[in-house]
Amino acid sequence: MTDPMQLAGLLTRAGGGDQQAFAQLYRHTSARLYSVALRVLQRNDWAEEVLQDCYVKIWQHAAEYGADKSQPLTWMTSIVRNRCIDWLRRPREECLPENEDGEPVYDFEDEAAGPLQQLLSTQDAAWLAR
Repeated sequence: MTDPMQLAGLLTRAGGGDQQAFAQLYRHTSARLYSVALRVLQRNDWAEEVLQDCYVKIWQHAAEYGADKSQPLTWMTSIVRNRCIDWLRRPREECLPENEDGEPVYDFEDEAAGPLQQLLSTQDAAWLAR
């Protein structure tokens, strides 16, 4: 369904707390909005996560939608697009675990021998060769 009048009606009903109207709105618009998110983000997992956030936002702000300002799909697409842009701008450190002070933990542990271990093994090799 891409009829703007029907989508506007579903948004209005969802804004009033009608969960069935919101479910119908999701069924009729999720594929198109997912394709927008995927086009911007280029990753399925990010697109899925952003789309979920967007539908929460749409549910929370559906009562604020004004048919006189834009078409329903245009309004929802702008929410998705803006959220995608925010997602791309966020620092990647948000994905890292944090320490007690709230700072990101950079855990790049390398299993290769460190400088001290290399020195000791070189000394042991020299000792064995003698």
